[in-house]
Amino acid sequence: MRPLSWAPTEQSKITFDYFSSVDKSKNISTVYNLDLPNPVNVPTLCFNTNNTPLGQSGFDAQGLGVNSFRRGGAVTGLPSAPAPQARINPFPVGRGDAACNQLRAAGDVTWTLPGFTYGPYDLDRYDQILVTPSPAKTNLQIASLTLEYHFSGMDVKSITTYIDDQTKTVTQQNTPQQDYRSSASYMDPQFGLRLLPTGPYFNPNYGPVAQGFTGYFISDNKRYGLTQEVRFSSAGGDSRRLSWVSGVFYSNIRAKAGYDNPHPFTTVARIQYGLTPVQRYGVAGVETTPGQFESLEKKRQTLKDVEIAAFAEANYWIIPEKLRFTAGIRASRVAFDYSQVSIGPVSSIGPENTGVSSTGVRFNAPTPQNGGANSGSTSASPITPKFGLQYQLTDNDMIYLTAAKGFRAGGVNTFVSYGICQTALDAIGYLPTDLPQEYKSDSVWSYELGTKLRLFQNRAQLNAAVYRIDWKDPQYTTNPGSCFLVTTFNVPGARSQGVEVELNARLFRGFTVNGAFGYTDSKYTEGLIFPAGRAILENNFNPAPFTIVLK
Repeated sequence: MRPLSWAPTEQSKITFDYFSSVDKSKNISTVYNLDLPNPVNVPTLCFNTNNTPLGQSGFDAQGLGVNSFRRGGAVTGLPSAPAPQARINPFPVGRGDAACNQLRAAGDVTWTLPGFTYGPYDLDRYDQILVTPSPAKTNLQIASLTLEYHFSGMDVKSITTYIDDQTKTVTQQNTPQQDYRSSASYMDPQFGLRLLPTGPYFNPNYGPVAQGFTGYFISDNKRYGLTQEVRFSSAGGDSRRLSWVSGVFYSNIRAKAGYDNPHPFTTVARIQYGLTPVQRYGVAGVETTPGQFESLEKKRQTLKDVEIAAFAEANYWIIPEKLRFTAGIRASRVAFDYSQVSIGPVSSIGPENTGVSSTGVRFNAPTPQNGGANSGSTSASPITPKFGLQYQLTDNDMIYLTAAKGFRAGGVNTFVSYGICQTALDAIGYLPTDLPQEYKSDSVWSYELGTKLRLFQNRAQLNAAVYRIDWKDPQYTTNPGSCFLVTTFNVPGARSQGVEVELNARLFRGFTVNGAFGYTDSKYTEGLIFPAGRAILENNFNPAPFTIVLK
């Protein structure tokens, strides 16, 4: 779509641009399954969630499943408090109808997964084996208005943009994959360790039918806001000895995020752990019928990001067409506000109707102390300068030197739920309140010396540069205890330096070769210091990139 432009005078122009996009998908995944030419027959599997002492896992001498672990810590937020004990990832204790019937008669079966046949499947590109599709819809609206006016020695441009972006997805969770047993392999009581076959993704510990699990995950995100820039620049551009540009910038972006996870936690807790939801999670879910708690996990977030800035840059030819000096500066004020409320068993926080259920279960109200409510704000006023020198050896060859400062705003960490990360945090001696609620802004100074040369009568182009980057308070994101909830810290410092060379050469008409070489030496220059008495938090994304110092 072309923008609509109108020039009321020779010196002025008004341009309006509007973009609208609606993207709907029956399934948000872009992967697809391989064909399965032969069927896979999975026999009946039966389980006993109560047949073994706590604290053990694996198989006993008779090949029957030992399926329980001790849960470390408590849902109260105090690692020293008595902990409810949970059984996780039960293994099948019998395989086949005959074996399971015999075990059932002896009272050794608490749950049975009927046998089923999987496949054959002849699939087209991007087809998947799905019980229910996971649809998504994105609605994006962008409108912009540009005003331009050309004075005799100066150009003025105003750019106003409004954005409205909404995305909603529904991810089906109607198999117990994530709540019953999820693995790249499974233990068969007759054949031992079995790997999942290639082809359509499935787990032999459950069938392709929902088996009564009807949970799903809803994500509803909205972003909207206004940006405004007014820019003043010298007429004529770089052709003049002195050229400059200056202006002001304003941005106000708001966002709302909602996550809902209706899920049959009573069924999950009974099958997976042999416990009630209150025993497993410390709180009940939404009480759909007396004594039946079907969880509705909720999270609500609101974000506000505001920036005001003024900027200016000038280019001056000290020696006309030979030596040019560049200087620029940007002064900003950035502010970020964040609030979040979490409700549900996974967060160990009771639902909005906080009180006592019909069975006498008391819910916990979301508070900052228990991690159910979290809010914060950060602000900064960075000044980022830029300097440069450029010398033209010839019309086609030049060398340059630049120095510039960059800045990235800080933010607020999502509160790490003790209901989700209890065992992981207890293992390293941390409570959620020990992790930083906010992280600071970080900044860099970068320096670069380089050249751009045309060689061999313009048949070759050589670009080469050496650089160094000094990074202050780099934002470092890690996953405390590997419980899938990330936290961002500030490391005191880092440095990166190296060299880059690129060569393009045309050997003869229609044949060009390209070559490049780069070397980078990057490292953290200071250790990340944690409070005394706390265990080391490991970086779970990469091997330890810096030394941990306890102080």
